[in-house]
Amino acid sequence: MLEQEILSRETVQRIYRIPSWIHKMDLNGVTTPGVYDPCGKYDIFGLPERLDGLTVLDIGCADGYYSFESERRGASVVAVDRSLHGFELAREILGSKAEHRVIDFMEFTDERKFDIVLFLGILYHMRHPLLALERLREFVKDGGVAFIESEIEVRA
Repeated sequence: MLEQEILSRETVQRIYRIPSWIHKMDLNGVTTPGVYDPCGKYDIFGLPERLDGLTVLDIGCADGYYSFESERRGASVVAVDRSLHGFELAREILGSKAEHRVIDFMEFTDERKFDIVLFLGILYHMRHPLLALERLREFVKDGGVAFIESEIEVRA
C-alpha cells in the first residue's frame, strides 16, 4: 500500500456520500461512518503480524477492513461481496492491490486455493448455511485455515 496522503476535500466528501459503510476504518486520517468497528478484532484470530507470501480470500468483505488489514500484513488478497459498499473507494484511497469481485459467494468461482479464508459475519445471512460451508472448503489450501464468525440469538 502507498504512504498515507492527506485527503482532498473532494475525497472526504466522496467518503461521506457513500450511504452504506459497514466497517468503521481509517482511510488516511478519515474514519468511515460504518456501523461496525472491527479495529483490533483481526488479532483475535491469532494470526501473525506478517503474512508475507500468503494468500487470503475474504468472503463477504463489505468495505474491506479485513482485506486491507491482510494486505497491510503482506498477504495477497481476493475480496468477494455481492454488494459494492465502500470497498472501491477505500481501495483507491489506500492504494490497495486487493482483487475485488462483486458477486454472490455461492456463484463465485476461482481455480486458486487460499492459505487463509475469512468468512466473517456471513453464515447467518446464507439461505443454505451448510452448503455455504461446503463451498468455503473448496477454497482452502491443504494446510490452510478458514476463520468463520457468526452469531446466534437466544430468545427466552
